[in-house]
Amino acid sequence: MKVDLQKAYDSVEWSFLHEMLDALDFPTHMVELLMQCVSITTYSISLNDDLIIFCRGDRQSMVLLLRAFKTFSKESGLNMNHSKSNIYRNGVEESTMMMLERISGMRRGKILFNYLGVNITPKRLGVEDCHCLIEIISARIQGLGARKLDRAVVKFLWHGNDSKGSLALVAWDQVCQSAKKGRLGLKHLYWWNVAAVAKYHQDWFAYTPGFGASWAWKKICWVKGVIKLLPLNQGTGAYTIKQGYHWLVEEGTDKEWYPWISNSLIIPRHKFYIWLISQRRLLTMDRLMRMGIVQDNVCYLCDDAAESLDHLFFQCPFSSRCLSLMQD
Repeated sequence: MKVDLQKAYDSVEWSFLHEMLDALDFPTHMVELLMQCVSITTYSISLNDDLIIFCRGDRQSMVLLLRAFKTFSKESGLNMNHSKSNIYRNGVEESTMMMLERISGMRRGKILFNYLGVNITPKRLGVEDCHCLIEIISARIQGLGARKLDRAVVKFLWHGNDSKGSLALVAWDQVCQSAKKGRLGLKHLYWWNVAAVAKYHQDWFAYTPGFGASWAWKKICWVKGVIKLLPLNQGTGAYTIKQGYHWLVEEGTDKEWYPWISNSLIIPRHKFYIWLISQRRLLTMDRLMRMGIVQDNVCYLCDDAAESLDHLFFQCPFSSRCLSLMQD
């Protein structure tokens, strides 16, 4: 059942809030301060407080669930909006489903449906089911690039679309992790997620995916197999997500050129180009010619030799004169 809570923004009982804070073991002094804040003035809090509730597809289970929800509504002041709530079935006969609709007072909904921005289905989500998430993440990435990263970095990392023909100059593994190790300082979200799941290894090390196990549970058990190879401190409670991530992502050794990009006086765009040069991934004319982008690889500065990374910064007569002026 997908339950829409009626007027959730202004109907929470203060006594219910107090009991929930106590039940969640918030410090007594903090609870008192919070209750003073919400009880001595008027607030209008906007919450997306919709619920998904699961039960067996029979009369007794439905009656018990509705009875429990009625108690919840009485204590919290949160009531069901029947016109926006739906009931869904999976493996329930038509006659039983019609009876459950009458008891609950809710309309029958169709799977797939959207809950908190995610498509819900009893089967494994396909690529087409995740388009809404891709759109949300893409919008967040573009917003992050506009606010936090230098424009040159944004242009290099994200091309503004998911075109498969776009060119990545450096592999993603070389972009992630610390700059000291020769990378760009971004987290590899895939391995960070594995490390986060591994935090619960002490609780489910003994479990294995049985017949008919869900896709999500199989993935969790796969993580268990991965972290068995790591030197985790079993039973000591010392494991952290950060430790697991560093074990999973090989960092390598510190790079001698790191001080060049750690200097706060250097313009961020220049830092990024220094990093590209250190990876030997700058698009010089010789590389562009090998890619078929240009037909001529002659250096624009001296018009005498092929423009390569070494030539551009060290062998070109123009670069040599610039270096001599800096030394003088």
